[in-house]
Amino acid sequence: MKKYLSIVALLTILFSSIYYLYYFDGSLYLPKGLLKENTRTNFVVKGDTVLHKPTNKPFVVKGVDVESSLAGYHHNDFPITQKTYREWFHLISNMGANTVRVKVPMNVAFYDALYHHNKASKRPLYLLQGIRIDSYRNNASITAFNDNYRGYLKREAKGVVDILHGRKQVWNTDFGSSHYHYDLSPWVLGYVVGDDWNSGTVAYTNHQEKKTQYKGRYFKTSVAANPFEVMLAQVMDELTHYETAKYGWQHLISFSNSPTTDPFHYRKPFEAQAPKYVQLNVENIQANSNVKAGMFAAYKAIDFHPRYKDYLLFDKENISKEDRQKIKELSLSQGYVKLLNAYHKIPVLVTGYGYSTARGIAQKEIDKRPLPINEKEQGQRLLEDYESFISSGSFGATINAWQDDWNARVWNTSFATNKHSQFLWGDAQVFNQGYGLLGFKNAKHHYQVDGKRGKEEWKHPLMTSATGDDLYASSDESYLYLAIKTKPEKLKEKRLLPIDITPKSGSRKMNGSKVTFSKSSDFVLSIDPNGKSELFVQERYNALKANYLRQLNGKDFYAFPPKKNSSNFEQINMVLRNTKIVEDMEKVKATERFLPTHPTGLLKTGTTDRHQKTFDSQTDISFGKDFIEVRIPWQLLNFSDPSSQKIHDDYFKHYGVKELEIESIALGLGANSKENTLIKMADYRLKNWERPDTKTFLKDSYYSIKKEWSKERERTYGT
Repeated sequence: MKKYLSIVALLTILFSSIYYLYYFDGSLYLPKGLLKENTRTNFVVKGDTVLHKPTNKPFVVKGVDVESSLAGYHHNDFPITQKTYREWFHLISNMGANTVRVKVPMNVAFYDALYHHNKASKRPLYLLQGIRIDSYRNNASITAFNDNYRGYLKREAKGVVDILHGRKQVWNTDFGSSHYHYDLSPWVLGYVVGDDWNSGTVAYTNHQEKKTQYKGRYFKTSVAANPFEVMLAQVMDELTHYETAKYGWQHLISFSNSPTTDPFHYRKPFEAQAPKYVQLNVENIQANSNVKAGMFAAYKAIDFHPRYKDYLLFDKENISKEDRQKIKELSLSQGYVKLLNAYHKIPVLVTGYGYSTARGIAQKEIDKRPLPINEKEQGQRLLEDYESFISSGSFGATINAWQDDWNARVWNTSFATNKHSQFLWGDAQVFNQGYGLLGFKNAKHHYQVDGKRGKEEWKHPLMTSATGDDLYASSDESYLYLAIKTKPEKLKEKRLLPIDITPKSGSRKMNGSKVTFSKSSDFVLSIDPNGKSELFVQERYNALKANYLRQLNGKDFYAFPPKKNSSNFEQINMVLRNTKIVEDMEKVKATERFLPTHPTGLLKTGTTDRHQKTFDSQTDISFGKDFIEVRIPWQLLNFSDPSSQKIHDDYFKHYGVKELEIESIALGLGANSKENTLIKMADYRLKNWERPDTKTFLKDSYYSIKKEWSKERERTYGT
């Protein structure tokens, strides 16, 4: 009996080991070379062109970046179902796109949906698969040759290959326990190793390592290669060998690059201040005859320094005078892609370019065109750039991104919100959240800011003012909505709406006005139908000053605390990038280093009614015949997490942002009178939520792109 049990145990261990090595580890396989099978490819590089091999026609990428982001869920939840992905792929295909790009391995639902879509569609979507190193390793590694860096990339690369060929099973990962079982290899365009490389890691690797030569089975480095490029060549070699040997397939391959790591050289002031102090060049990695598909150059065309053209050393890059002049005449992104095509001998693909429709910004303008932009402008700029990219010689581009990302955070607003709950609400002040062609809104209550009282809007007033106007209030996951019902003859009157947020401070008076508020208020909304309407903040509750005053004017906000009941209300600003480049940092005045600001408290007049010709997605306030509607982003009112009713506590108690939970806010309405009058205020009880109830909508930019991309389907195979 013992012998029998031992044999059973040994067989169990044997079969379990085989199963593990076959499905999980991936190291157990019969090399295709032994079977003398020809290596298959679906795309091949020929000169600076990519050919679709079955048809031998040039392939032009019209793509979008698809994320795992869904409103109300963390990225790592991978919440999107196969059904939703199929719906999205249908919309993407109908838009005229032929490619989807992902930056990381996705969950099973994504690949299953793509498989079924392509099986059923006459216009397949090809996949550009990214292999990203996680942010911790990217920022914490001293050298990229460490096993936690290079080893991780190699393991990820082989895992991705197994996923795309339908032979991967995983346990207890971010995806849970999953089985990837569909072979997507016929629809894989290629691989992109990495995403945004940390410049410090690149620099440290090049400084510490002496490895400047590599000769593998498929790729080698040139004499000009740096150590980090050697590491990349090793990863690309490992990926290509693994896919060739195990599956008999090869696909196009590249590594990710961007304006911060591109191969170009700049004058020293720009290198130090932009900063741009490392170079990565895909041309320093060379393919041998064993490579059947080929290499391309992959560049993100976003987040440009506005003055890169002024400091670029064209002579070092061997760019012709004709191309130089053209580059200088084009916009930032268009000029950059023209530069890439003039420089590279291999095909160039733009892997991510875009414009945000968020209300918040990080710089005043792009190409002398002011920010923020609306959905219509987003579509126009995306199309202008795309046509320019193709004219410059690129074999296509992917738009960043398909959907808005509520998970996204950005440097100039991150101090103000709770990073652990950001995904539960849409923050219009975060520009990184608004890059999508598809957005999210409340599924049940969507208030049009159009100056009209819709059928399902504004049923019960919160209060009636002393002048007879009715004030309404509502809210959703992105905004506080306010509406005023008045008489037509009174529409043009100036009004004040005091807003009490925190019990820790606030004023019942506002400098420049004789009115008194019934409660101590932290914000005052000034409505002027004949001029500009604006939201003001009491000086003690000014979030920007509490966190950035030293960088704005060199002063210490906490040295001379404003009174808790100060009647001084200030303009609401948001801090922007300082894009100045100075020749000598040692001699520059301190004022030159200060950060500029943008008056984000100013309200834009328009309508959010998509059926109107005057539709503007950036609308904050709308005036009708007898109705005024306003929406205010939560962050403007110092909410750190509206889903749990949390606001900023007193800055002078904590010397920075700490959270305070409240149950309600107070709102009032009255005339902006020069006489002594009282504005009564009423409590508005806040709503909380554990998971937002949202639905998707297509932005105007989607329809603009669809109109153009669908015109010339012959430019791309399979569309």
